Amino acid sequence: MIQIYGFGNMDAQKASKILQKTIKNPKMEFCIADASIQSGLSFQDAKIGLLAAIVEFQGELIPTETGNLLFRFPNGFIKPWRPVKLGFLLWSKTINAFVGIVKFLARTWITITITTYAIVFLIIIISVSIMHKSDKNHRTHSSNSSNEFSIITLLLKIVTDSLFWNFHPFSPFRKDYININKQTKFKKNVNKISFYEKVNKFFFGPDESVKDPLENKRIILKEIRLLNGRISSLDILRITGMSRQEIDITLTSLLLEYDGDITVSNNGVIIYLFPELRKTALETNLNLNENSILRWMEPKKMKPLTGNSIDSNIAIIAINSLNLFMSTVAIENHWTLDNVRLIFTGAIKNTILISNEPVLLLGWIPFIFSLFLFCIPIVRFAVIRPLNNINIKHANSKNAVIWTILTNLKKDHISESSLIDAWKKSSNSKPNMKYILHEIIQLGGELSIDEITGERNYVFKDLQFEIKALKKERQLANMKEKEIGNKINIYDI
Repeated sequence: MIQIYGFGNMDAQKASKILQKTIKNPKMEFCIADASIQSGLSFQDAKIGLLAAIVEFQGELIPTETGNLLFRFPNGFIKPWRPVKLGFLLWSKTINAFVGIVKFLARTWITITITTYAIVFLIIIISVSIMHKSDKNHRTHSSNSSNEFSIITLLLKIVTDSLFWNFHPFSPFRKDYININKQTKFKKNVNKISFYEKVNKFFFGPDESVKDPLENKRIILKEIRLLNGRISSLDILRITGMSRQEIDITLTSLLLEYDGDITVSNNGVIIYLFPELRKTALETNLNLNENSILRWMEPKKMKPLTGNSIDSNIAIIAINSLNLFMSTVAIENHWTLDNVRLIFTGAIKNTILISNEPVLLLGWIPFIFSLFLFCIPIVRFAVIRPLNNINIKHANSKNAVIWTILTNLKKDHISESSLIDAWKKSSNSKPNMKYILHEIIQLGGELSIDEITGERNYVFKDLQFEIKALKKERQLANMKEKEIGNKINIYDI
């Protein structure tokens, strides 16, 4: 058994830095004694330093037949998955900050621009309408353009109705007013989504939900207490669905944080012991919520295209359609800033103006901008969503295959057909044997063909050994580990 009694005489990070400087070839397997001799650290400091280095540099723990552990760092003491030089790190952080600012400004600009253009075009429509009504010498022209303005009126009605019914205080779509003492009083809804957020959700989709970074850790700690303080990587896989590499790093971190021990069974199974986590002052045992255990097995679902209500989407479509339509009208009628000013002052009665100056601010800019904005949700719907759907189906199928293996380990073998069925049921798609075999290999499965039926089966001997070793270790766990002792009455001292 390798015992770890906390942080010893030296800080874990300090010991790790000394080991990084003194171990000659970290890519080769070595034991704690080797690390201690090369670094000059005590066994205790070498242990905690190596564990800290495993977490930082994604090292490996390798059990031996005699119950000892070997350490190896396939990448050495470097992080190829991260920038090595400080300059690259600063550059990366600068780029990320710049991208974040650009995203915020772009989204804010989109919201402000579409509403600003809509207001400007509304003012122009009202002014031009008044001009047409007062122009007695152009009745024929007014009648010819009546169809044009009837369309504008329809668009205006859609915009105003959508905005009114969605945002006014007594809208039936709102749930932010309550009845107190038979009087209806307005109450601010803290969960109300702003128009800015609705616009961004329409064009860019709902934001990713932020996952609690400590959720898995809480689940694991509860499971450790539930399983007599003895746990293995198989248990972590069962309750979290994490990858083997994530599991190894997580367990190594827990060893440092919670005074853990490591023991290796006769079959080379690494078992992590946390007797200190068993201690409790609670009257009842802390049981793990079954829903939390299987949360990773919940089928992943496609996010909605916008996440907005129908009336909000109609309002945004109407506003952008108004801008697109009116920018087209502006281009056809040569609504430059000078011409619009003359229309407002009444100097020009005819809305169809001739000018060599390009119509940019009220024409081509809002036209291209509005057209581009409509392309964003279309591309998301036609291209990005199908790709996301494929990834979601693959993730659900992979989890179903893993769960089928984990729940059938007590059997002598697991048939290939059962894994294929699990894939089909989870995603309603044709099974991909390449990915199924990858998960089988990751879990140490070995092919076994039935001589009579010719059926392909898989045996997971290492996982079965792990289950037996864990069962034995838990049976040997001392119940006194849970005790924290009787309280001392200070008046009896």
